[in-house]
Amino acid sequence: MTENELKIMGRHSEIGFSIVKDLPEFHDIAEAIFYRHEKFNGGGYPTGKGGKEIPLYARILSIANAYETMISNRVYRKALTKEKARQIKRDSI
Repeated sequence: MTENELKIMGRHSEIGFSIVKDLPEFHDIAEAIFYRHEKFNGGGYPTGKGGKEIPLYARILSIANAYETMISNRVYRKALTKEKARQIKRDSI
């Protein structure tokens, strides 16, 4: 992707948050949607938060999202086995 395309794609967390933030049934997870692409080392987006600055629900959602991404077929690669995905996550801790 081009740099501009990456910027546009990177806005999906903000867009998702803006869609659900005022819906009572999503109140508890709106913040998790916004921060789910932050990284513990501070290298994520959209704000660059790191460590325990990232809300717990967002950290949990990030793990679930990464696992689902690994075990799903993508246009750029085949799905990993569930065991391989679990091993990758264990090795990253």
